[in-house]
Amino acid sequence: MIQRPEYLKELKNFKDKELIKVITGIRRCGKSTLLEMYRKMLVEDGISSDQIININLEDLQYNFIENYMDLYNYINNNLQKNKKNYIFIDEIQKIPEFQKVADSLYINKNVDLYITGSNANLLSSELSTLLTGRYVEIKMLPLSFKEYKEAFNIEDLEELYKKYISLGSFPYTTKLEENEIGKYLEIINNLLSQSAAKINKWREKFMLEVLLLYLIISGRINFLQLGRYGRFCEQRYRQQFGRKFDWLCFNATLAESQISSRVAIAFDPSYISKSGKCTPYLGRFWSGCAKMAKHGLEISGIGIIDMDLHTCFHLEAVQTPPVKTLEQAKWTLIDWYLHVLRTRKGTLQQLTKYVVADAYFSKSTFVDGALDIGFHVISRFRDDAYFRYLTMEQPTGKKGRPKLYDGKIDMKHLEEERFEIIQLEKGEGRILSAIVHSRSLGRNIRLCIWESDDKKVRKLYFSTDTQMKAMDILDYYRTRFQIEFCYRDSKQFTGLTDCQSRDLDKLHFHFNASLTSVNLAKVKALEKGTVLSMASVKVLCHNLFLMQRFISVLGINPNEEINRRLWEEGVKFAAIAA
Repeated sequence: MIQRPEYLKELKNFKDKELIKVITGIRRCGKSTLLEMYRKMLVEDGISSDQIININLEDLQYNFIENYMDLYNYINNNLQKNKKNYIFIDEIQKIPEFQKVADSLYINKNVDLYITGSNANLLSSELSTLLTGRYVEIKMLPLSFKEYKEAFNIEDLEELYKKYISLGSFPYTTKLEENEIGKYLEIINNLLSQSAAKINKWREKFMLEVLLLYLIISGRINFLQLGRYGRFCEQRYRQQFGRKFDWLCFNATLAESQISSRVAIAFDPSYISKSGKCTPYLGRFWSGCAKMAKHGLEISGIGIIDMDLHTCFHLEAVQTPPVKTLEQAKWTLIDWYLHVLRTRKGTLQQLTKYVVADAYFSKSTFVDGALDIGFHVISRFRDDAYFRYLTMEQPTGKKGRPKLYDGKIDMKHLEEERFEIIQLEKGEGRILSAIVHSRSLGRNIRLCIWESDDKKVRKLYFSTDTQMKAMDILDYYRTRFQIEFCYRDSKQFTGLTDCQSRDLDKLHFHFNASLTSVNLAKVKALEKGTVLSMASVKVLCHNLFLMQRFISVLGINPNEEINRRLWEEGVKFAAIAA
């Protein structure tokens, strides 16, 4: 673990001060590691471990925290009375209205609060609006060359600085060897070559280059940038983006080489910000981030989630027509989503017959449609959903309709003897599971009630497969959120929202190329046994590409001796300056 003494000193100076300590910076710059080192320092200084509450909102064990009240209740229930409590909340921007929790903890005299974030809210002036006068911001940067040196036992500063400028300054890059970077791109090429065997050689060559360019280009990824970085002109990329490509088959082949047996199809629409009058399928769609309908595009995303790997591989993204277009065909959005699954069921059902979707899809229209196609649905109900116990009475043999149900389930007063109860690890609550009748779905389902230790928080999950284990239902739904990480990484690093085309096929190609490039990086991370960092992948690929481009463009009939001397001299001066 690389020490960050300057940032640690700054944190220590603000310890126990009546200020909220906010650590900001781009993803993977070392914020979480910094707080980990600081917590160890607190323990070494005599602070008891029960006085420290650490919450990483990217960790699935905290998936039950969905809003600011969940967060507040969890912290409040774990506070030590008459002791100073040190609260650490990582990636707090994931919780809407997080400032309400921060405000409430701020006025608590026995709380010292530390939070981190990497999105726009915590990297802009908006922070001052959210927490006016109550915080101090510590802005983190990636490793300086001085900090970078600590990770390597190399005395030659010139050689070390070559690694520093070629591999990047993110902490993650210190775990990689330079020769592995070349292998990284080589493996991606091999994977693409194998999966694209059914297309012609020129198209295969084009696909190899395009997917690599999505990992290389550091700014906006559009036709202009592709033409600047790639081997073809801008117009050639425009033409080729209009040609069909079987993304579903390609990504399914890629995923099959990595996934285990416990998998499910994740279906989740995602809003894409767009404007203009000529963009196809432009309309008003729901934005989960904004919590409202906004003008733009929507993609119906299909992914495959793996319970054991706790990850998701993108399979295909299909643009959603606007409501007005669907109404002309007398379709609803649910009809469209079912159509997307129905037309791809052959390939999808070779992978699994389970579909996981969020609470929006816990409707009879979607559930019935999915069952007709041949899928079982795993989703979540609203807290006020209506259920009935199945009768425990034996048939009497008398005439008339037999009794099927024993009355409504009162969530505040559960008849626990009717449920299978699974006690989870300490602090993770328990699960109550039973086969019940759902009035809204009009069918029997396997209901899985997750309940916090204090019984104040309940989440209702279900599966149309009544024989499914309760723990599997919980694991499947919680892992569903991994598809959101695919969208996040694609929007932040591979230009999911950047394409400016007015052609439906070209937009389809761009959306899927962006998401597929994240798949490729994820495969390499799994093979290496490391955590995926798209920020590090982009830095590595971009720097390597530029180095190769400089050599190829500027090295026409090169004088090897002179070029080597000039390069080493430049590196030497840069190392001294650093």
